Amino acid sequence: MLRVTVDLFSGRENPRWTVDFDQALRLLQTIATAPDVIEHADPGTLGLGYRGLLVDLISDDLYREVRLPTSFRILSKAGRGSTVVEQILRTVESHPVAIDLKDVKWDELRQFVIRADREFKYTFPNPKYIDPDWIQKIIELITKYLEWLRKGGCKHEEIPFDPAFWNGPAHVGANNCYNFASNRRTDTFAQPGRASGQPAPVIDCAHVKAAAIADGLVQAPPCPPDDQAPRYLVALVQAPVFSPSWPHPDYHWYRRCSDGFWAHKPGGTPARSYDNSGNTVYDPETCDRGPYTNFCGYFYTQKKMVVS
Repeated sequence: MLRVTVDLFSGRENPRWTVDFDQALRLLQTIATAPDVIEHADPGTLGLGYRGLLVDLISDDLYREVRLPTSFRILSKAGRGSTVVEQILRTVESHPVAIDLKDVKWDELRQFVIRADREFKYTFPNPKYIDPDWIQKIIELITKYLEWLRKGGCKHEEIPFDPAFWNGPAHVGANNCYNFASNRRTDTFAQPGRASGQPAPVIDCAHVKAAAIADGLVQAPPCPPDDQAPRYLVALVQAPVFSPSWPHPDYHWYRRCSDGFWAHKPGGTPARSYDNSGNTVYDPETCDRGPYTNFCGYFYTQKKMVVS
């Protein structure tokens, strides 16, 4: 059998399905005649957003029939690559998508993957100038103070970025951005609210934030107390939709490290300290986040926080 995964989300589990032997064999025979459609890029360079189709051989009978790698990625979006992608996607019509996305439609999935592009570019508007009236000045000072607390003004701890802890083959695919931000390697692809029994019913800033707070996250003020150390400073962002043809939102988390930058882990890909443009993340609000255009705020983890 064969497993196909659309490597798309960071926080949520990706759409995936299995393909039976006969369909899988025909598919692999096509790929074997066009090996150039296999993408050899390091997954750590692919960033946030669409990262192609992952194909995994999950039975050795197929490996004996067609000598292809047991796991590979396809990202080609033109020519022969588009034909192969189309053939792979058609296998979903006879196999249910194995995640809780009941409203996923075949044509919606096909349109998104065919048109997906890893190069998302957005501009970030500058904040509006506040009227210098004295009442507005007081409001501005209070606002700045509260924002300072949220952005790291509370006493908190920072540790060095340690990608080796997250990127080993036994753990890289089983942990996501929420695992990394909370510094809990559960190997369960953790979801906000699952440990507390209050998962987010809708994937948007308000509901994902509420679900994580139910797990023990804090949005200052007030600041988390000293007995809850280590308290890590984290940031939440959200992709409202990935494209008109794929209207399914996702979320993503960053964690501040003692090295002076922020690090993150997009889904089951390696943890890293750079953004979609390859630049070190010094500010999660203004870095290149691809389709994750909504900035949801800063938070602190606590010792008592539990994720699963």
